[in-house]
Amino acid sequence: MNLARQALATVIFNAFPMLDLVLRIAASTAALCFVLFVAAVALGLPVLAYQGADWFLKRLNNVLRIA
Repeated sequence: MNLARQALATVIFNAFPMLDLVLRIAASTAALCFVLFVAAVALGLPVLAYQGADWFLKRLNNVLRIA
């Protein structure tokens, strides 16, 4: 099952390279947002957490607009 899933993912990402790019950008953007949010919560800065969430949503909007 795992091999079939991996083969299907390989075929899809090779057939649609833009999908792979969009998913990679979205994943890296989400990771950066999560790190910023955790740092803001740890430091007790709700304004920074809000700005991080706003930044993430703007980047996600740009990624989805490209696709």
